[in-house]
Amino acid sequence: MERPVLWEELSTKEISELLASGRRMVIFPVGSIEQHANHLPVNVDILCATEVAKAVSARTGVPVLPPLAYGNSQGHVGWPGTLSLRPETLQRVVEEIGGWLHRSGVERVLILNGHLTNPQPLSGAIGNLMMAHPGMRFRIMSWWDASADTTALVLADTENGGFHANDAETSMLLHLRPDLVRMQEARDETAATKRTFFSYFLRYRTRSGATGNPLLATREKGEKLFSMVVESIAAQVRQAQHEEPPFPQGVV
Repeated sequence: MERPVLWEELSTKEISELLASGRRMVIFPVGSIEQHANHLPVNVDILCATEVAKAVSARTGVPVLPPLAYGNSQGHVGWPGTLSLRPETLQRVVEEIGGWLHRSGVERVLILNGHLTNPQPLSGAIGNLMMAHPGMRFRIMSWWDASADTTALVLADTENGGFHANDAETSMLLHLRPDLVRMQEARDETAATKRTFFSYFLRYRTRSGATGNPLLATREKGEKLFSMVVESIAAQVRQAQHEEPPFPQGVV
């Protein structure tokens, strides 16, 4: 496997040459620093997004931007370790980075997300960036939404349509960073995370901070899931580098 192309390790000349060669796409990992119960570290979301991005880069040659570790994590208030941005702050940060990518000559941006409640402010940022820079193209993709199969695997042990420190995330960490996993601290939270009509901060839904059942996690599951995610996203990125809109000049 080739090595990933990391933006921060390139010189300004190398970035110019890379963009001039026709590779005007980048992958931008965005995650969060937030509690993931007592058995996982607080960097789960940005770690997963970044490692997937690096593996996709190694397969496609598309450079990876320095990760944005902080996200919209206000729903995790009450547990020490969570460091959150307000939604409007996250949106503004992404807009400003997008503007500087435009100045460098980047045309296509895949925002590879690792946190459930980031897409709303990210979508606001993309809307403003598309208005400001009509020639740029953006895609927000959460790593677990790489395909229908990967989404089904990630949500398999949850009932409320969300997941956090569950079987899937714990399995991913057992594959990527087993040294950071403390399985003796994991608790089954399946019964505590039923579907509800209203939205609630997580402290009203779970005792440990997890959802689903992390006790089901294995390294083998994590390796399989990681491989499925990377191969699916890499295939999509290869096509996206050459994609043109159905009506290039617009219809209005």
